[in-house]
Amino acid sequence: MKVGDLVKYRDRLPTDPMVRDGEWGKTGIVIMITEEAFKPNKREPAVIYLDPVGDLCVARRRDLRIILK
Repeated sequence: MKVGDLVKYRDRLPTDPMVRDGEWGKTGIVIMITEEAFKPNKREPAVIYLDPVGDLCVARRRDLRIILK
């Protein structure tokens, strides 16, 4: 995964919380590869991407798949 790739956030799993229902399956363009602490004291590979309406989204890298390089 690299800057400029078109990615898609994974679909919702039954065990996922019902948080902002429209976020599941969202697509966007990768603008930064980074690390984030999604849990206290545990940094993980992460991606910041720009969605179709111009919002910045932060996601675990493992939750995204590349649609187009």
